[in-house]
Amino acid sequence: MMYEGPIKIGLTGSIGMGKSTITKQLRRLGFPVFDADEAVHQLYAQGGKAVEPLRRLFPDAIVDDSVNRKALMEVIMARPEAIKDIEHVVHPLVIDERQHFTENANRRGDFMIFYDIPLLFENRALYSVDYTVVVSADAATQRQRVLSRPGMTEEKFLSILHKQVPDEEKRRQADFVIETGYSGYSEGRAQVARVLHQIIDKEKGRWLAWQAHQRELYPQGSYRPTTSERRSESKENRANIRRHIDAIVFDLDDTLVPTQPPIMAALQALQEYTVEHMPQTSRVFMNRMQSTMKKVMEEHPLLSHDLTELRRRGMLLIASEFGEEAAVDGAIELLLQIRSNVGPHLYPDVIAFLDWMQREGLQIGILTNGNGDVTRCDMLQTYGIHNLAAPDVGIAKPSPVGFLAFCQQWQLPPHRILFMGDDHKKDVEGAKATGMKAALIDREKPFDPAELLVDRQRFPAADLLLHHLDIEEFVAKMDSHFRAEL
Repeated sequence: MMYEGPIKIGLTGSIGMGKSTITKQLRRLGFPVFDADEAVHQLYAQGGKAVEPLRRLFPDAIVDDSVNRKALMEVIMARPEAIKDIEHVVHPLVIDERQHFTENANRRGDFMIFYDIPLLFENRALYSVDYTVVVSADAATQRQRVLSRPGMTEEKFLSILHKQVPDEEKRRQADFVIETGYSGYSEGRAQVARVLHQIIDKEKGRWLAWQAHQRELYPQGSYRPTTSERRSESKENRANIRRHIDAIVFDLDDTLVPTQPPIMAALQALQEYTVEHMPQTSRVFMNRMQSTMKKVMEEHPLLSHDLTELRRRGMLLIASEFGEEAAVDGAIELLLQIRSNVGPHLYPDVIAFLDWMQREGLQIGILTNGNGDVTRCDMLQTYGIHNLAAPDVGIAKPSPVGFLAFCQQWQLPPHRILFMGDDHKKDVEGAKATGMKAALIDREKPFDPAELLVDRQRFPAADLLLHHLDIEEFVAKMDSHFRAEL
C-alpha cells in the first residue's frame, strides 16, 4: 500500500463541551490541528480576507478595519437570516485555509491530522474527513460552562444551541465520542489516546505505508557532518552516529535509574508530610493507600495509566474522612517533586552518555509508564530532555501513541529515533511497531557474546543488546548493525 496522504479526522462538539481542552491535548502530543475558529479570527483581523466582503454587507460590524465579533453577533440576533450571508462569505475562505493546511501536511508526510470544526455536522458536505470525533458532556455541565463565560446570557446560549445539530444526533453520527464531564483532565487525555490507538489499529495498512514513506522522504545515511563537526574531537563518533539517528528516547526506570530508590524517597517524604499536615490521615494512610487506589481504578478505569491521579483521588477519599482533604494537592506535588529528582540515583554511566549525546547534537527524550518527570530534576536541567510520562500521553507503553508523539513533536521520521529500554515488550516491541530503532538494555544480567544467537532468539525485535551505556561500544554496535542501511 502506498502513502496516500495523512488520515484526516474531524473534531467537533457543541458549545461548552470541552473541545478546546481536547484540541490542546492533541497539540501537546504534536499533532497538527486546523482550528476553524482560529482561521476565522485571522480572516476577521485587520487585513483579513473577510473584512472587506463583510463591510459591504454589514458596515456596522467593522471596527478599526476589522470585524467586531460582538457587533456581528448583534446583527445575527436582530436578523437571524444574516447568518447565511456571513457563511457565504466566510466558509469558502475557511476552506481555502484548510486546504493550505492539508497541503503542508501532505508535503511533510504526516500520518494523522485534525480539523477542529465547530459546525462539522451542520455543514457536512463541505468537509471530507476519514473519521469524526465528537466531544460531549452532560447538559448540566455544558450549561454551567457556557453561562460562566463573560457576556453570555441564557438567551444567547439558547440561540446558539438552536443553530447547532443536537448533541445526541452528533454522538449518533460520530465514529468516536470523547466525554469531558469529569472532575479532572486525566480521563480526557485517556480517551484521546484511545481514539488515536484505535485509529492506528484500524489503519494498519496506512500506518505501515506512512513508515515506508518517511524512509523515502528521509533516507538513512542522509546526514552529512559540517566542516566544523568534521574538525571536532568527536568527529569519528559524530560521523557514525548521525548517519543513523537524530535522537534517543529512553525509558526511565531500570534504564537510567533503579526503580526503587527515588520511589522510596518520595514515599518517605510523603509520609513525613502527612504526619505534619494531615495527622489523622497519616495514622491509616500507608495501610490503606494501595487498596484505596485499587478501588479508585476499578471505579474509574480510564485512570489506569495515571499513577498520580490514582494516588491523588485515593488520598482524597481517605483524607475526607478526617476533614484534611485541603492538604492533598500539596502532598501530591511533594511526591512528584521527590520522585522526579532522580539525579542522586542515576546509574554511574548516565551523565557521561548524556554529555556525549549533547555534544553530538542528538535530541534526548524520556517516555515512561511511571509518573517521573526529569524536567523537575536540577541535575538534568541542562540537557533539554523532553519528558513524556503515561499521565501526559493518556496511555502506557507499548501503545504506539507515546512513541508517535515524539515523532510528531520533534518532526522526525521514526527510523531516525532510537528507543532504549529494559522491557522487550513495552519498550522494544512498542518502538519497533512505530518504525523506530530499538535497543534493549539489561543492567542486571549482561548479555553474553558467546550466547548472542540465543539472546537474539529471546529478544528478536531488539536491534541492539546492551548492559550499560558505554559510548564507544554503543557507536560501534550502531555502525555495525545499521551499516547495511547506508
